[in-house]
Amino acid sequence: MELEDLLIWGGALVIVGGLAYLYISKNGLPVITPGTGGGTTGGGAGAPPPTAGTTYTFDYKFGTKGNGDGQFQDPHDVSFDKADNVFVTDRVRNDIQVFTHAGKFIRKFGGSGSAPGKFNVPYSVQLDSADNIYVADRGNNRIQKLTHEGVPISQITSGGGKAFKAPEDVIFAANGDMFICDTGNERVVKFDKNHTFLLQWGSKGKADGQFDHPHSSAIGPDGNVYINSGNQGYIQVFNTSGKFLRKFGTPGKGEGQLLVFLEHMDIDKFGRLHIVNNDARPIVSVFDALTGKYLTKYGTGTKGSANGQFNEAEHVTIDSAGKPFVVDAMNQRIQVFKVD
Repeated sequence: MELEDLLIWGGALVIVGGLAYLYISKNGLPVITPGTGGGTTGGGAGAPPPTAGTTYTFDYKFGTKGNGDGQFQDPHDVSFDKADNVFVTDRVRNDIQVFTHAGKFIRKFGGSGSAPGKFNVPYSVQLDSADNIYVADRGNNRIQKLTHEGVPISQITSGGGKAFKAPEDVIFAANGDMFICDTGNERVVKFDKNHTFLLQWGSKGKADGQFDHPHSSAIGPDGNVYINSGNQGYIQVFNTSGKFLRKFGTPGKGEGQLLVFLEHMDIDKFGRLHIVNNDARPIVSVFDALTGKYLTKYGTGTKGSANGQFNEAEHVTIDSAGKPFVVDAMNQRIQVFKVD
């Protein structure tokens, strides 16, 4: 076997035809794809195509309702550090709890308030390449940066001459550039790794490049920015300069369709986009991010508390091995699925 034919699926590196592909999920691993220039867009070959035959089944869960360590009231987002420890936000407790990958409680930080390190509806959490923690502190209209241990470092409250209004998500490109869903202002705001404002795009509306409650984002295997505008029922794709490229998904409740009000999404290292469809038949739908082709779904499709059922599922985030962690908010737990 030649090196150029080697596939290393156990990690994030794939070498095909002498070209290296390295994908990220929300755990902050870098992205390298041919022609992308390290996180910018371009005409690279992209990922090996995801397959429609992949299935996901319930693996394990953790969390119960309560205010004790390891318990939840309204969990909302999950992210991972380099060791695959799990960081979970809670919109009622106003804290972030940290667990081992298996779900054992390690520590917590935060609490209600507006002082540095405190939260008012911590919506989303993301870790950068140095394992610093970034929190979309929605109720305080800011993005907070904290150390890995939860000590406050700095905050961002505005960009482009406009104060943030209820920001709901933050992601990073391979070069450290940061993209914030400034949801209440119906825009995406881009900063460099030093938090210097670079550009913004978007306005309220239904036309291509416009938003109606942009609240979830991801970097694709092509280095482009994928935005889920919750009230539109489809995914929009932009280059890192904010140019609209394409969209996919059709509104509806049928197989492979997306609800008009979507929840959150992530893209795994194989280029599969996972997005929560949350209604009376809650599921997670999976698409090929590059083509928009519907691939599969997981979850039972019935609302409840049994394994594989959801009650107000919110975020889905994929770990470094490709396992989805689904925040099952009103069951006050995290459900983990394995890839078969």
